[in-house]
Amino acid sequence: MKRKVLLVLLLFLCLIPFGVTVVGSLWVGGQWSLAQYGQLLLQAPRFFEGFWNSFFYTALILLFNVPLSLAAAYGFSRFRFKGRFPLFWLYILMILLPFQATVVPQYLTLKALGLLGGVGSVIWPNLFATFGTFLMVQYMKNFDRTLYEAAEIDGMGSFSLFVRLVLPVCRPTVVAMAALSFFNFWSLVEQPLMFLDSPSQQPLSVMLSTGALEGVAYAGGVVFSLLPLLCYLSLSREIQAGVAGGEEKPHIGKRRGRGKRWCIGFVAAMAFFTLMTQKVSGVMENQVAVYTLGRPAPVLPGREIVVPQSCVYQAGGKDVVYVLMPSYYDPQKLQTVEIPVEVTEEEKGYCALSAALERGQQLVCYASRPVTAGEEAVIRGEAFDD
Repeated sequence: MKRKVLLVLLLFLCLIPFGVTVVGSLWVGGQWSLAQYGQLLLQAPRFFEGFWNSFFYTALILLFNVPLSLAAAYGFSRFRFKGRFPLFWLYILMILLPFQATVVPQYLTLKALGLLGGVGSVIWPNLFATFGTFLMVQYMKNFDRTLYEAAEIDGMGSFSLFVRLVLPVCRPTVVAMAALSFFNFWSLVEQPLMFLDSPSQQPLSVMLSTGALEGVAYAGGVVFSLLPLLCYLSLSREIQAGVAGGEEKPHIGKRRGRGKRWCIGFVAAMAFFTLMTQKVSGVMENQVAVYTLGRPAPVLPGREIVVPQSCVYQAGGKDVVYVLMPSYYDPQKLQTVEIPVEVTEEEKGYCALSAALERGQQLVCYASRPVTAGEEAVIRGEAFDD
């Protein structure tokens, strides 16, 4: 009984971050709303850019890492050669070393190879990740060696034995290894952040961690978590058996088929919304009129910063202005940046501000819909341009 209570408590603690993310995505402006999801799926092309970066990076890494891990695990478990144990312990050491301990050697190696700054700086190091090899060795080392001998007597070579005998028996564990590797590569943050130069190449995990999706980050976090969650729900038995070293035989029934359809359906839905966003994002972008700082104001002479009162908004009970600046991820587009201000004096529709603003900056004065920080906007004219 105590064990069950402890497990339930641990489950609750693990679910708290995801629960907070879900609630944050639905609680908008003091009320329950799906507005974040609508804005994310129809007005956030950067989100889909990051999603497909994550998808293709993960798929490409798994396409090579899984076969390499299986081949290495077969070699360690099947053959007896000099230096086998030290080499295997080196594999384990590579798993235990944190990224921070290897970042400098990786950086220097990638720079010497001419890969630094490009997609290859993320792909190549992860192609040879050693976790899959370690997991598969734990299963293959218990393989009945008399089966190897019988297969060799029947004339099967080492490669045929691997493909026709070992892989079919290890299939559930292979699925578990691929799933666990997928979870790891899907959430890469440090390597892309350190090694990629172009913001347009960053995966979604980096965009969410750096605030690039401000205003829809909670909804983005929920959608980002759905694909790993669907994979786990459909492959949970195989993952548990794989972690247990293959001692348990997973029951493979209809769940995997349903999970596969869910995953395919989710990816298809993301492709659909990507196309929809490309079609409607330009139409649905916030249309704004701006006021350029430095223009002479008709009132409040001698004040350094004087703007129309319509440029000052309320956010979280504080006065703020929204400055248009080039987007970090696409310098050809403009996005809103929220800056807190203090209104020191008002006169005839204008106000003097105390704020960290510079001459020439453009403030949002009027907008086609309520302004939020981090959203893209299109300038339709200069406000109060007499």
